[in-house]
Amino acid sequence: MKEFVRNPKFIVPRNLTNTCKSKFEFIYESNQLKTKKGKNNHDKLQFQKNLYEKLKESNRNIYRTDVALLIKISIYQANAPSIQSVAKHYIDLICKTIPETGIKKTISNFKDDLQIKYLNVEYSENTEGKSRIQFTILSYHLFKERVHLVKWFNLYHKNTHNDYEENEDMPIEDESLSEYGNHLTSSIANSNDFEYWKFWNQRNTQKAFLHNNKITNKSIVDIFYPETPSQEDLSKPLERLQGLNFDNIIYELNIDTFQFNFGSLPSREGEGNEYKKNIKNQVQEYLKIKTFLFQL
Repeated sequence: MKEFVRNPKFIVPRNLTNTCKSKFEFIYESNQLKTKKGKNNHDKLQFQKNLYEKLKESNRNIYRTDVALLIKISIYQANAPSIQSVAKHYIDLICKTIPETGIKKTISNFKDDLQIKYLNVEYSENTEGKSRIQFTILSYHLFKERVHLVKWFNLYHKNTHNDYEENEDMPIEDESLSEYGNHLTSSIANSNDFEYWKFWNQRNTQKAFLHNNKITNKSIVDIFYPETPSQEDLSKPLERLQGLNFDNIIYELNIDTFQFNFGSLPSREGEGNEYKKNIKNQVQEYLKIKTFLFQL
């Protein structure tokens, strides 16, 4: 029994089988993806009916434990909504059905999004005539196990597994070039091309900053499993995951992050506005340091 639990040759095929059983994928296409703002009951109804049909088709049971969620948003519409507005709106719709549908079955077992322990949202432009949002949901336990396996493979089988690394060239420029760009744009302040070059410089600086500070596959693996697993035993790091100091781990990854310290979430009526105000103030303080990020 111990061999079955700890030996990679048993864990890998078992994880693959369990992942295939656990994973649920759902794609929703629309002429216009919505947010909470505005009258969009038709979109809500259509989304949840399509979701319900997919659940029936896949014979999918609801997730009663924590999950990892990947959302891919592809936009083909004017006045594109913000990434967080789209994600939040449709996450709410997979967690709780609206009464008008007459549907009781949802993907999760909770009435809010506290069940989501890992969230990855990708946002891009679509050129295929419609906007699209794709959900991929997996048991959080299996997700952690897969992350652990990626680290193990790349430590001990580097010739055959390269999930750890990402083959992307780092940009030549970096955010320090904003000083040069500011000097360049100020030198042509009286030129008709001033606004163009100012915008060009800011966009390139933002692009470099976001690229250099993105969470890579390797970063995710190191955040979840900073300790090195032994070659023979994959069970111990899973047991030691609780109680890790994530602040120190993220700092060691050399990623430019800013963190909020708001205390407890609002629990009484009237506390929400103060909570939002606190968030806004801390974002503005960060933008005073990274002036080139406004407006992103």
